[in-house]
Amino acid sequence: PLVERSYEAFNINIKASSDIYREQYQMGLFLKKFYNGETVALNDIGATSYLSEIKILDIWGLGSLEIAKANIGKYYTSDEIYRLAEEKQVNIAICYELPEIPSGWIKVGQLEVPDATVSGKAVSFYGINSSEADRLARNLKHFKFPRGTAMFITRKVQ
Repeated sequence: PLVERSYEAFNINIKASSDIYREQYQMGLFLKKFYNGETVALNDIGATSYLSEIKILDIWGLGSLEIAKANIGKYYTSDEIYRLAEEKQVNIAICYELPEIPSGWIKVGQLEVPDATVSGKAVSFYGINSSEADRLARNLKHFKFPRGTAMFITRKVQ
């Protein structure tokens, strides 16, 4: 059993490392290049916070006390996320699909890692208003994502 478990763990670790590189590491590089010093809403903050100098509204709640309190207090809604994003002056959001995404946010693109095993299959990119959505679409168009990923820009680049 030890050899079998070691073999499986080794194979999973190789795949997991590739998944993190193709998704979360690229998100961090993207934010560093285009959004350093700005506030971004995220629900996966590890690599992005390590690689860039951004301010984060963690809509999952691990890194933002206001979101954690909203979860505990049972008022975690898209309206509350919208309110906090406005208060924190969030420009864009990058997150896995959630039912609580504010209706005013504009989906600009989706990064897919089709064969992912440990990360999400797709991460969505949102502009919080029309001008930020246009800027985000331009930035996504000019960022080179690695082979093994697919970036679908859903907003026409202005």
